[in-house]
Amino acid sequence: MMKKDETNGQEPLGRYLGRVHRNHFALLEKKVRNLNIPISASQFMLLHALYKNDGVSQHEIAEFFKVDKAAVTRGLKKLEKASFVRRQKDKDDGRKIVVHLTEKALDFQSCHRDILGELDAIMKSVLEEYEKKELIRLLEKLEQGLARLSAEE
Repeated sequence: MMKKDETNGQEPLGRYLGRVHRNHFALLEKKVRNLNIPISASQFMLLHALYKNDGVSQHEIAEFFKVDKAAVTRGLKKLEKASFVRRQKDKDDGRKIVVHLTEKALDFQSCHRDILGELDAIMKSVLEEYEKKELIRLLEKLEQGLARLSAEE
């Protein structure tokens, strides 16, 4: 068992955030598995990045998620095998691999959006309206503060 924070008897904030993330991801994994398509929740989230910006490089996707490029490459290979994406060398820079959505991925986009909406509704259902607003305000503040601190390092 992890030690509680000595100042107030609560567990560290990162632990709470980590558990919320893992539970959210587990719900996503269950929903994706129920679709009977050959992708995982991680690959589902790679599609999310591509729906926002089709035609980006593998490197840009890794930066977006703040994960290593090898993990992104593995996920994209699986999406390519499932015919959701196609990867090709950049015509201007042969070292860069650019990723494009296929018709199959574009056809799946509304289902993707629905699943994310369902997950958001599930999370919001456990909070009162004022709690949702306060949580969003605090998470934005935390995200901005941590981003600023990590940029300084």
